[in-house]
Order: sequence, then structure tokens, then C-alpha cells
Amino acid sequence: MLSNVEAPVLTIRSCEKQDAECVTHLMHEVSYPTTPGVMRERIESAQVNDNTCMLVAEMDGEVVGMLGLQCVQSHSDPEQAAQITSLIVCKAHRGEGIGRRLLEHAESWASEHGSQKLLIIEGNREQHKPSYSFYEHLGFTKHGYRFSKKL
Repeated sequence: MLSNVEAPVLTIRSCEKQDAECVTHLMHEVSYPTTPGVMRERIESAQVNDNTCMLVAEMDGEVVGMLGLQCVQSHSDPEQAAQITSLIVCKAHRGEGIGRRLLEHAESWASEHGSQKLLIIEGNREQHKPSYSFYEHLGFTKHGYRFSKKL
């Protein structure tokens, strides 16, 4: 018996102001504190800054993932890089290839904007450890530590 059930369609697109509530929910899933108002401001800022990009993954009209990145230039490295500032896929859809698809779009955007590599700075938080193997599987390599100081 044939079924007329269609697989959900995944669309990767630029994040828009009306996505602020959904993106805020994704941020909360990984314990990042923010509000819809703050996310709306970040989305608006990304829309007018050529060196910043915010993408969402949408499946059947529902935002199920997001990615933020920006071009950075370090004094210690002559190559411009694009730093991924957030990559979140909602818990219900992890393992479905959505993160990989977001990263593919990030690579294209980074190349189009003159970057020679992608950077991901992950903290040593216990909840981030499962993502390490995901990044390594997609060709990322771990380098050093991150230090920060609260001002």
C-alpha cells in the first residue's frame, strides 16, 4: 500500500524580526538567558551588518534551529574567519541533520564574505560536551582553551 505522507521540508533562511520568540525559546533550551526584545535587537542588528549573519532552520513553518555567525580578524592569524556565535537545534529535532545543514549554509556565507575558516568557541560547560563529537565529525578540530574575565 502506498502512502501519501510527505517528508517535512527543511528550509534554511535569514532570521527575521518575527522569529524573535522562536529564537528566544531555542536560546532557553540551552540555558542562554535572553528575552524576545533582546533577540529582536540582535536580529535587526544582523540585518544591517554585512559581517554578521543569523539563520534559522524552518520545518513545515516551525523554527527548529538557529545559527549566528560573524566575520572576525585576529592579530595572531592573518586569515579572516567566521565565528559561529550560536548553533542550536531544538531537542525534539536533534540528530536529523539540521545542524549539519545550518553549518553548510554557514560555510557558504563565510566563503562569500572572505573568510578562510569557521571558528566555534565552546565553553567547558558539561552540557556542551555532546556537541564536541558532532563538530569533529564535520571536520572541526579542537585547539586550546578559552579564557574570559567578567568586567
